[in-house]
Amino acid sequence: MDEFQVILRARQFVREAGISAVPVDLMPYAAKVKATIKVRQDLADDESGQTFPTRDGHLIVLNGNHREERQRFTALHEMAHIALDLPSNHDAGALQTEALFRYRRRPAEEITCDMFAAECLLPYTFFKDDAQDVDASFDSIRLLAQRYKASLPATG
Repeated sequence: MDEFQVILRARQFVREAGISAVPVDLMPYAAKVKATIKVRQDLADDESGQTFPTRDGHLIVLNGNHREERQRFTALHEMAHIALDLPSNHDAGALQTEALFRYRRRPAEEITCDMFAAECLLPYTFFKDDAQDVDASFDSIRLLAQRYKASLPATG
C-alpha cells in the first residue's frame, strides 16, 4: 500500500466515522473498528500502547503516564493496524516510544499506521482550512497542535 492509498483510506475512514469537529472525538473511530480504549498507569515508560483481540473486537491499552497528545496518536495508530489489517511489528505488540523517532529502521507497516493516524487526528477537510489561515511559523504549528490536541511533530 503506497502513501497515496493510505491517505485515501484514512480520509474515507474519517468520513465514515462521521467526524464533524476538532479536536476529533476518538470514540467514533473506535466504534468503527470495534475497539475499546483503556488507559492504564502501569505500562513501562517506553511502551505507548498495545492492542489485543477480544471476543467482541479489540482492546487498545494506552499508557496513562504519557501526554494526552501521545495517547491520542497511539490510539489512532493502533486503530490503523485494525482498519488496514496490517500486522503489528513493534516488540511483542508494544509500541516502543524510543523507536518512534527512528523512522529509517521502522517496518513499513508501522510508518503506514503513523500516516493513517496523522490523517485521522488532523482531518484534511478541517486542517487545510485552519492551516491556510495562519502564517508558516512555529507559533502557528503550536496553536494548531493545541486546537487538534496533537503533538508538535504530528502537526508540523
